[in-house]
Amino acid sequence: MRKPSFFFFAIIVLILVAAIFSGYVFGLQNPTENRIIINEVSGTFSGLQESPRAEVLAFIFINNTVKAFISMILGVFLGLITINFIFINGVLIGMVMAFSQNDISLKYFLAGTLPHGIIELFAIVLASTYGLWLGAMFVRYIVKKDKVSLKQAWKYSISKFFKIVLPLLAIAALIETYITPYFISLSLR
Repeated sequence: MRKPSFFFFAIIVLILVAAIFSGYVFGLQNPTENRIIINEVSGTFSGLQESPRAEVLAFIFINNTVKAFISMILGVFLGLITINFIFINGVLIGMVMAFSQNDISLKYFLAGTLPHGIIELFAIVLASTYGLWLGAMFVRYIVKKDKVSLKQAWKYSISKFFKIVLPLLAIAALIETYITPYFISLSLR
C-alpha cells in the first residue's frame, strides 16, 4: 500500500491558499455582504462567550474533531467532500481576514487566529490530506479491485488521525480557549 505523499498534502495546501485568497478578495470587494455572512457565521458561536472556559474548550475540540474526522472519512468519495471542506474553511478565513481589515484591524485578526490557528490549520490540512488520499485509494480499488489496499488505507488514516490530528486539535483548542483571548485583548489596546 502506498502511503499518502507530499503530493496530496500540496494539493490540499494549494486549495486552502486559493480559497483564503478568494474569500479575502470577496470580502474586500463586497464588504456589506461579507459583514452579513461573518455575522451569521459568528452568531452560531455567540452563546459561547458567556460559557465557562471548560465548556468552550469542549465545544471547540469536539466541533473541530468531528468536522475533521468526517471530512477525512468522506474523502473516500473521490476526495470531493474533503476538497469542499477545506475550500469552505479557506474562504471563511479569507472573509474574516477582510472583515478584520475593514472593520477592526489586521492586528486583531492575527491575534485572534495565529496563536491556535497554525496548529489547528495544520491538523485540518493533515486530516484533509488523508481524506484526499482515501479518495485516490478508492479509485484504485474500483479500477484494480485492490480490496486490501483500501482496507489498509482506512486503518492507516484512522490511526494517523488519532495519533497526530487529534492531539494537535486538542492543543489548538486549549490555546484557542486559554491563550488566544489574551492576545486578542492585547491587540485591542
